[in-house]
Amino acid sequence: MTRETLPEDELFRLMFESHSAVMLISDPSSNAITWANQAAESFYGYPRATMMTMNVADINLLTEAEIKAETERALHDQRNYFVFPHRLASGELHTVEVHSSRVTLGKRDLLFSIIHDISERVRVEEELRYANRELGDFVHTVSHDLRIPLTPIIGYAEILQEMYRERLDERALEFLAEIERHASGMLEMLQDLLTLALTGFMERPAEPVNGNEVVKDVLLGLSSRLASVGMSVETGILPSLRVPKNLLAQVFNNLIGNAVRYAGPGGVIEVGGKRRGPQVKFSVCDHGPGIAEVERDRVFNLFYRGAAGAKIEGTGVGLASVQKIAKLYGGKAWVEETPGGGCTFLVEMADETA
Repeated sequence: MTRETLPEDELFRLMFESHSAVMLISDPSSNAITWANQAAESFYGYPRATMMTMNVADINLLTEAEIKAETERALHDQRNYFVFPHRLASGELHTVEVHSSRVTLGKRDLLFSIIHDISERVRVEEELRYANRELGDFVHTVSHDLRIPLTPIIGYAEILQEMYRERLDERALEFLAEIERHASGMLEMLQDLLTLALTGFMERPAEPVNGNEVVKDVLLGLSSRLASVGMSVETGILPSLRVPKNLLAQVFNNLIGNAVRYAGPGGVIEVGGKRRGPQVKFSVCDHGPGIAEVERDRVFNLFYRGAAGAKIEGTGVGLASVQKIAKLYGGKAWVEETPGGGCTFLVEMADETA
């Protein structure tokens, strides 16, 4: 095949010429562009006759060595998907996805590439990342600034109850207790919002984190709450994974704390986990009243409390944090019914070390 002619196969010719996707054929030995379709002419802004005098290096910003390496990978099916910046005739740079594969035409091995312009998608993704950073900064600032006056409010309410308990009537003491309870609830919500805002700004640790050690620390912090409702926790052998320890602790603290809050009093909470390849799945199972099926997707929405939550203290942020952490590490969180009654919360995450 020369740089001026397509192969004799008429079906290939028609498909190549008429397809709306940008298509190029190049010679991997020289990186010369041997043919471009009409869509390529429209996208790059060069006449096809001109493109067939050009080299692949004329339209992308890679070095010759980089082009050779990527070509070798595509030819040997090691990877056929690439993202490059490509330069148009106008001088504009567009980010493109290039799907390349080897084709044998006549007696020659050539590289057949389909190019998709993803510049707009990249721009929107960058704007979204910027907006998320701005939102995180805003939540961080607001939650930090609002926590400052809440601390003395809670402290003064406690002091008044202690110092003037004998001089205040029962109604006044109830008012002070309500002030303390609501202020403490707001402080808890602000802390949860701060954690939610900061999630996503932490690198994976260099070494895997032991799941059992994380749960052990979480249970130590929840020991008084567990004792007060007469609940126990049974923990299986949990996998380790490269997720920041404090985020993994946040997941278990929210899920086990949720079970204590909604499933008690009494009973057993079961914590389990398993690995399948790079995917790690944790479960927290209770045997309480459960969650109605229509609410199971919505419980992970920010501030959603559900029918049962109206009478139980909580911020409505914890499960949203669990879902965000799971998605941040390539997974998801969901809830199923426990056989015999109750809820089983499951969290799946990808482990890069596997």
